[in-house]
Amino acid sequence: MVKILYLLYRSLTNFKHTLLVAVFGYTSYCHHSPTCSEYMLHRIVKDGTIRGLGKGFKRLLTCW
Repeated sequence: MVKILYLLYRSLTNFKHTLLVAVFGYTSYCHHSPTCSEYMLHRIVKDGTIRGLGKGFKRLLTCW
């Protein structure tokens, strides 16, 4: 279950970065360490699925 959620999250972040480059010409790089996808996986394992997803998506919104 965690692996499926992690892969879904990775595809969402990849789509976001691709969209920013295609539409706005914005070349993005990760501002966070660890990256958002690594953070999401860590939070899901540590806090559980629901809370981990919430924290991961909250962090993803800081990149926009």
